[in-house]
Amino acid sequence: SSGINAEYGLLKDTSPSESRRQERSEAKQDIFLLPAAPKREGVKPKLLHVSNDHLLHDFSLQILSTLIKRGTVTTKEHSDLLDPFIDCLERCLASSAVRTQVLALRCFAQLFEQPLLLPRLCGTVNTLTTFAFSVLRNHTKSTNSGHMMELIFSSFKILTVILREYQGYSPSELEIKAI
Repeated sequence: SSGINAEYGLLKDTSPSESRRQERSEAKQDIFLLPAAPKREGVKPKLLHVSNDHLLHDFSLQILSTLIKRGTVTTKEHSDLLDPFIDCLERCLASSAVRTQVLALRCFAQLFEQPLLLPRLCGTVNTLTTFAFSVLRNHTKSTNSGHMMELIFSSFKILTVILREYQGYSPSELEIKAI
């Protein structure tokens, strides 16, 4: 009876080991196969054409600012070319991207510092001062950093430049108190 138990044990041990060997050999063959690429499931997000427009606006405003700052573009020589940019700069002030607003204010300040004022630039003084005072009223008290601080500094700068360079603007008593 001990011999039968021993044989039974051997048979019992050998049969699972053979099946294990077959599983291992199949697994070894599957090691070299690449799994199928995972597929994206669910609803795809909508991609709007305006999603990254602020990056293009920022880049173009940086180029314009650099050209004006270096003197490559001057109002004396290029007034006909710069005049249409005033409307674009005004639209950039209404942007939701703070960096775009900062760059637009910088371009306006540099244009006001030019020796010859553009005709359309004089018409934007009220829009610029209203925007600058709204920024100062709404964002000065909070502790801001980064782009918002740049916007506050640019608002002060545009107000300073307008008061210094443009003789046709006189601030009200309330605006003087705000400064």
